[in-house]
Amino acid sequence: MSEDQVIAFGRPAQALPKTPNATMVIVGEKNSYVLTQGGIEMINLLSNLTQKNIHVDNDMNFYVPNNDGYFQGEMRLSYAKLKDEFGRTDYQFFLQNNGRECTSTSDQRIGAQRFCFNAPVKGAIYPQVSNLSLIQSNYRALTKPYTVSFYTQTQQKNTNRHGPNSAQKLVLLPFALAFDVVTFPLQLLDN
Repeated sequence: MSEDQVIAFGRPAQALPKTPNATMVIVGEKNSYVLTQGGIEMINLLSNLTQKNIHVDNDMNFYVPNNDGYFQGEMRLSYAKLKDEFGRTDYQFFLQNNGRECTSTSDQRIGAQRFCFNAPVKGAIYPQVSNLSLIQSNYRALTKPYTVSFYTQTQQKNTNRHGPNSAQKLVLLPFALAFDVVTFPLQLLDN
């Protein structure tokens, strides 16, 4: 249905009307993707773990069941570093945040340990944030380009080659709302 390039991860600078649980924003070049569920967990992970050791383990593909601007999906992150660098507080953090040990054989060969986190997310698609140019000029880019994409399942009875395909058009929410985001101090997510 739609794709966008991720520029930054942030949070709304002010509370959004009709979206009291809006806690995290994925800032895209075309639109903003406000997480209304799972954002607190993502902020906790992104804020408390050493940024260079965080890896996004899945494509950001989100399902839009009713083509109404509301999406759902899952964010999967992993966190890895050398075993001897982990302390008791690290393990407590992993336990409290449903981290599971997922060390690979490759990690073991170099003496590293990995923990994985899955955060189910739901959210809404909004227009581009109003302070996009400020974000682009003041913050370092993410270490690799990330794409966020949205899909739905539709059944088509006949195909009209001359008209717009409804499956390729993403309906935005009827909120003509321009809002600012505050980005996190980290803007370095590796994959």
